[in-house]
Amino acid sequence: MFAVTVIVVAIPLTAYLAVRLASTSAAPELEHHPGWRWESYRGVEVRVPATWGHGVAVTDWCATDSDPPRDGAVGRPGGTHSVRCPTKYPPPDEREQWLTFGDSGTAGVRPADAGWTEETRQAGQVFVTVFSDDDALRTRILDSLHTVTGNNVHGCPVEHPATDPEYRPGGNAALPTPAGVDSVSVCQYTLGDSSPERPPILSSRLLTGAAADELARAVGAAPEGGGPDRARGCVPRLRHGDDVVVLRFSGHEGDREVLVRYSGCAGNGIYAGGGVRALTGELLTPLLSGPHAGYGTIHEVAELLRPAG
Repeated sequence: MFAVTVIVVAIPLTAYLAVRLASTSAAPELEHHPGWRWESYRGVEVRVPATWGHGVAVTDWCATDSDPPRDGAVGRPGGTHSVRCPTKYPPPDEREQWLTFGDSGTAGVRPADAGWTEETRQAGQVFVTVFSDDDALRTRILDSLHTVTGNNVHGCPVEHPATDPEYRPGGNAALPTPAGVDSVSVCQYTLGDSSPERPPILSSRLLTGAAADELARAVGAAPEGGGPDRARGCVPRLRHGDDVVVLRFSGHEGDREVLVRYSGCAGNGIYAGGGVRALTGELLTPLLSGPHAGYGTIHEVAELLRPAG
């Protein structure tokens, strides 16, 4: 759900992304857990079925149109609609399984009706809740929950200096090229409160093959100059926004880091190769979808994701 306030009112990205997402590659399955994938948040990791989507309406399930239930979905903290639904859960035939990350909660098992159960476990300072009518699946998911220090399974450090608004990538000044890239770790961090016990990483995934090539190509094709920014009305507290993405390219040409700032009203751009380039829809689409969805940006950036025509 796209509901986090960034610049006065967040620009929902769902509609802009709808067309572009049809060709976006998902993270590859991990060889040692086929059919499953890892999700990360604030220094914890948990494994879920690879068929599960993203975006969960828990307390405000009645505020949106009822789409057919998915196999399951993963949700992260974000804004909710100010509504009071008639029941805590949807009717049994409209329910879907879900996992949510929370910054607060109570560990325990809470039986619902019709054979469904909600269970919460705590790892570090994160509360992970699974709602399912399959007890074995719920247990298998939660048994995989663990804390992480250093790099997570997708190659993203749980802490990164990119949370400093003045940070710029160092190291190899050359831009990544599709021919030289084997994989790219997509790492999203909050610019808000964090600590060693509650690190700033919000989400991550590892892209390989065509998806990694497309990101490298998008970085190189972006025009020089930075932006787009808000020309007027940019106040200091909103200047840098709420979050940032770091791309960690790996391949036979060496490792390269690209910084993508997109959520503020100034300083937006692709920082790579010792310079800054302008944001493009081709680059932003995979960075603001899947596990990274749910955050807002300024109108000028959101317009880059609007389908042509």
